[in-house]
Amino acid sequence: MKLDTRTRLTLTVAFCAGFGGCSSVPPEAVDLSYQVGKDTEALHQSYRKLIQAHYDMERHCAEENWTSDILPQIVKKALAEGRLVDIVSGRVVWDPARKSFVPPTPGLEYVQMEQSIQVWSREISGIMDKSRNAMLAPYDAQEKHLVHSVDSAFAQINRGNAAISAFLASMRHVQQSQDILLDRAGLKEARDEIRSDIAKLSEDASKGSAGLEKARVIVEKWKANAPQENAK
Repeated sequence: MKLDTRTRLTLTVAFCAGFGGCSSVPPEAVDLSYQVGKDTEALHQSYRKLIQAHYDMERHCAEENWTSDILPQIVKKALAEGRLVDIVSGRVVWDPARKSFVPPTPGLEYVQMEQSIQVWSREISGIMDKSRNAMLAPYDAQEKHLVHSVDSAFAQINRGNAAISAFLASMRHVQQSQDILLDRAGLKEARDEIRSDIAKLSEDASKGSAGLEKARVIVEKWKANAPQENAK
């Protein structure tokens, strides 16, 4: 049904009242906002990789120092306390029941020697793993803390950008719906002209306010410098 003049004027008033405060949102703004989100996530991942590369290098250097300085001391101590030379030479074996070194049982020397060497290997492996993990633990903790801080910061940025993107997309959707209805009513060009006039009036009002402020300052200076009447 074709709209009459009264209905079209009513629609015009409704749109001006409902959407007069909405500014125009170009589609590029919405696309740019979403692209910023993608770029931010790419930057986030690059920070994580940079942190990982840094601490991988730190751990590598620490392991080299541990291998050259700490590991020889562990092996030397284990050889002495574990009496590996005595075990291999057949002088003693490890007795799990007594938890001490004892002479080998005749006829079972090689079996007991093998068992003793296995026990020694497990013990020194546990000692080395414990020492190595203790050496690397501070680097792992620092990396975890830094990654958590970066993740938290970028999560906050992403939440803010997502809210902006959703707002711009919503504004764009409202504007498109408004344009369609106004176009059907033949009022879209009139709406655009009104927006342009309002923007110009706002700019002129701003300039006028600035002029009034300058005039006020001049008057205040003149009043301050004007000769004061003698009190009677």
